Amino acid sequence: MEEFNKILEDTIKNELPGRIAKTTPGSRLMLIGSEHDDVKFIEMVEKLDAIVVIDDHCTGSRYFWNTTEQSEDALTDIANRYINEPALPYQRFSCTQKNGSYC
Repeated sequence: MEEFNKILEDTIKNELPGRIAKTTPGSRLMLIGSEHDDVKFIEMVEKLDAIVVIDDHCTGSRYFWNTTEQSEDALTDIANRYINEPALPYQRFSCTQKNGSYC
């Protein structure tokens, strides 16, 4: 963990200050949905002067949103992380029926 924190601190200090945003603030996008592994789609969007700044898919960045607690019982810690993960996108919208199909 300390090694990761050092790398993160170095990146923030040395690499981020000189970065320039690729696009204007009005074209920042969030992709929401179930699965999405079509890199070509994201490349197409970014060629149209937009930038994908975050995603909320069943897979993707959501696996980094919460952490795994560390205790003597590693298996329980891992299980709790998966049990308490953020709700999937389709689970948060009211147009989803109880059986998981869309209205």
